[in-house]
Amino acid sequence: MPAADLAAQRREIETVLGRSLSDAEFASYLMYPKVFRDFAFMLRKFGDVSILPTPVFFYGMEPGQEITLEMEKGKSLVLRFLALAEADENGLRKVFFELNGQPRTVRIADKSAGRRICHARC
Repeated sequence: MPAADLAAQRREIETVLGRSLSDAEFASYLMYPKVFRDFAFMLRKFGDVSILPTPVFFYGMEPGQEITLEMEKGKSLVLRFLALAEADENGLRKVFFELNGQPRTVRIADKSAGRRICHARC
């Protein structure tokens, strides 16, 4: 078996991901290339979800539920889920929540609504 060109492989995956990899990340990529790529793209899309409690990650939050997310040592956010509106004609829902006691609202695409999602002009 010919020797692997690890430097070339590292440059290739770093180019695909658009960032440098730690040695541990590169080793993970070498052992499980597809799994690592999928994970890296998920991380880019959603950020570090490891701060979420496991049940919240898998099942979401219930109205009235409150969690504390430790962003870094000494820095936490308190998140309380208030309500979820019905999907509108474009398949978008409003999510009502509090972040550190301040009311917030965001709109999310509901793919289960069975409607066309409109992100720009319709």
